[in-house]
Amino acid sequence: MNNHLDNQQSTTFHQLGHFIKTCRSLAETGFNKNPNLAKSVILLIASLLYAKVSMKNTLFILILALGLNASADFKKGFSAAQRGDYKTALKEYKAAAVQGDLNAQLVLGGLYYYGTGVTQDYQQSLDWYKQAAEQQDPDAEYEIGLMYAEGLGVEQDLVQARQWLQKTLSNQKSVDTLIEDAQQVWEKYKLN
Repeated sequence: MNNHLDNQQSTTFHQLGHFIKTCRSLAETGFNKNPNLAKSVILLIASLLYAKVSMKNTLFILILALGLNASADFKKGFSAAQRGDYKTALKEYKAAAVQGDLNAQLVLGGLYYYGTGVTQDYQQSLDWYKQAAEQQDPDAEYEIGLMYAEGLGVEQDLVQARQWLQKTLSNQKSVDTLIEDAQQVWEKYKLN
């Protein structure tokens, strides 16, 4: 039996986690005051997930739109990236990341992982994800686990992969619980 998830399954699982986490987080930050906004945002995320658009980009758009936990440098970096000015974006993201901005650390990890606006560099990606993981971010822990499992930026090490993925699971609810959370948000705001 092959315990390795293929890329599509892994990406779908990762996106589902982001989707549920975002729904829950946004619901806790004021959607009870504006259920129409909740419905719009959740449906937007769901449609983007269905369309297989990058959830990370979607989340950053939501972070900016709702003014959630985005540093000034992160906002400048995001704005530059939207214009295609990756040199400025990289500079601003790095400025935010060295100040401990978790979102910027995650973005840098992703930029280097995928080679978006920079030369693809798995080691740089891993380094930024590790900084985010120091803040107990389950998404970063998950990415590090995958990188160890696949030998990206490091020699393949299934023991390390398992340890990082176990951190993720101990730091994040199980998939069943995440799905229950999504159903509760759906029912709470009557999104039928």
